[in-house]
Amino acid sequence: MTLEQVKDYLRIDGDEDDNVLPLMMQAAEEFVINAVGTFDESKARAKMLYLAAMQDIYENRTLTSTSTQGYSVSSNATLMMRSLITQLQIEQITEAEAG
Repeated sequence: MTLEQVKDYLRIDGDEDDNVLPLMMQAAEEFVINAVGTFDESKARAKMLYLAAMQDIYENRTLTSTSTQGYSVSSNATLMMRSLITQLQIEQITEAEAG
């Protein structure tokens, strides 16, 4: 999906976030691939999942600190953010076991 398509879906008119949106787009695509195995843009459902992931990532782009020990995911963290964290944790464990 293009930056313009994503901005249209998210109703973003300006260009203030153009430097961070591509990173969010990549994260949304990786999320879809990790969730279902592939990202086939020809399928409307895959596009909608991608756009829903983008919306969640964009609208909830901050984590809150709940500990003096450092940053942790608050109980308000979205399912998307918790899923991304879990996917990265699993990936790290898998890479450590393989390496």
